[in-house]
Amino acid sequence: MLFTQVVLFSSVCGLASCLSIPTRRDDAPPGVSVKVNLTSNPQYTSDGPSQHRRSLQKYDVLSKPRLQDRDANTWNGAATYHNGRYLCPVGIEGKTFSFEFDTGSADFWVISTLTNSSDIVGTHTLYDPAASNSSVRLNNYTWMVGYNDQSGASGVVYKDTVTFNDMQVSNQPVEVVETMFGNLVGAPIDGILGLAIGPNHVTPSDVPTFLQNLLNHPLQSSLFTAMLARPGEIIQSFVTFGMIDESFVNGKNISYTPIITSRGFWQFPSTYAISDGLPILRASNNTAIIDTGTTLILVDDALLSEIYKPIGGFLNTTVNGGAGGWVFPTNATLPTLTLPMGQVAVTLLPSDLRFADLGDGWVYGSLQSRGQNTFDIFGDVWLANVYAIFDLTDLTVPKIGVVPRAYNSV
Repeated sequence: MLFTQVVLFSSVCGLASCLSIPTRRDDAPPGVSVKVNLTSNPQYTSDGPSQHRRSLQKYDVLSKPRLQDRDANTWNGAATYHNGRYLCPVGIEGKTFSFEFDTGSADFWVISTLTNSSDIVGTHTLYDPAASNSSVRLNNYTWMVGYNDQSGASGVVYKDTVTFNDMQVSNQPVEVVETMFGNLVGAPIDGILGLAIGPNHVTPSDVPTFLQNLLNHPLQSSLFTAMLARPGEIIQSFVTFGMIDESFVNGKNISYTPIITSRGFWQFPSTYAISDGLPILRASNNTAIIDTGTTLILVDDALLSEIYKPIGGFLNTTVNGGAGGWVFPTNATLPTLTLPMGQVAVTLLPSDLRFADLGDGWVYGSLQSRGQNTFDIFGDVWLANVYAIFDLTDLTVPKIGVVPRAYNSV
């Protein structure tokens, strides 16, 4: 049986009741916070077609009958699962694991000593619940997540203490892998740190996500932040929990946008674009989500045509396993592109549009088709232009804040 993240996200309960965050008491202990440096994924490659396929499969697009007037079932080639740029060190039972930091999902799962040995390919740190003094099995609880490329994982659920440097998150539900299949096997990660609003894929559904459990701990502030550097930048990528790194605000205003909570994503309106100063109107109900588990930016085909055709770009049907991808000449003069978060303008560097050199004078673009998906996906290429703050201080109106960031600087 095939499961997708989108199906479960579509039935998210009311946010305040879903998160069930208690009101902080006046006598509560001082809040904690932590900054965690992200590491570079040693297996990351700028394989644009693979990144594109993975993103569309994650959001169930390839199960639709057609994509760009071509049969989606004719797509060839593997989609590298979580071939992302960044890995987050996570501590459990005295070991450090390399997790994918993913705001596009809500699961917290880890490869373990319970995982079928044939499913463990490559070098991994394995979680051993039997060796942990703080692990507790949640009897009768199971989990399963699957994707439309026929990859997935399943297993049982424990509670354990999770650490980020010197910060502890106790009683964290850990989805322990027993079985993996498809492109998950051999992926260069030990697990997923999902930070979407919810829900996760645990059955029964009363097990809190990592984000829900984190906010029940005494944080200095009910938020987390992310700064994702581009490849080649000298500054360090990081994530914080419970604090804003003021050195990256540096006296600038934080521009906030309320999010749309109905799907469980960090989602907001995005109804226009600007290319080299020329406004491009989009559907009045168009929205986008922030997904650190996606590298590219996925938008509708009409916008892609407006961006790429003026610079000599076109939809090349010979790439991406026959499904096509937008390409442009290596010597093209690239536009300055703005893709907003609500009414907050976020402007990309022109060089951000170059994702991968295809040879023979052509480049695979960082903006690609969202297919029949109903919302845009703003991945790491978009995020590299901002310092992002995911704020749940007011549970009735969660919001995302951004501070613009120049190349190689705060």
